[in-house]
Amino acid sequence: MTARLSVNLNAVAMLRNRRDLPWPS
Repeated sequence: MTARLSVNLNAVAMLRNRRDLPWPS
């Protein structure tokens, strides 16, 4: 349970960082 929650939080954080930072897509 905790592992899944931590992974989900990490994924959301990465997505937010990608949206905030201008990545060359």
